Amino acid sequence: MSAADGGLDARGPLTQRGVRTDRLVAVRMAEGAAQRLVLSDTSGGRVELDPRVLAADPLLWHRLEQGARRSCGTACRYWRAWADGSTASRAARGILRASGPG
Repeated sequence: MSAADGGLDARGPLTQRGVRTDRLVAVRMAEGAAQRLVLSDTSGGRVELDPRVLAADPLLWHRLEQGARRSCGTACRYWRAWADGSTASRAARGILRASGPG
């Protein structure tokens, strides 16, 4: 999983998927046994990820959050509601505060 300049890429052994976090049209939790966050963008990009990946990597979380907050509409509102209550979001803010001004 990597994020840069408004994009998020997920790579598997045989696949690579990407989504523009600054152009999200949908953010939802997938149904099923495992908790998965599903992100979709305006150009049809779609990424599913385990929220624990974000909790384990606060800088990845921060990049995703920056792009998602630039999106507009329902996806952005859902992201804000989900992100504001998450442990990963609090950890990312704490790390960024500790790393210096900004």
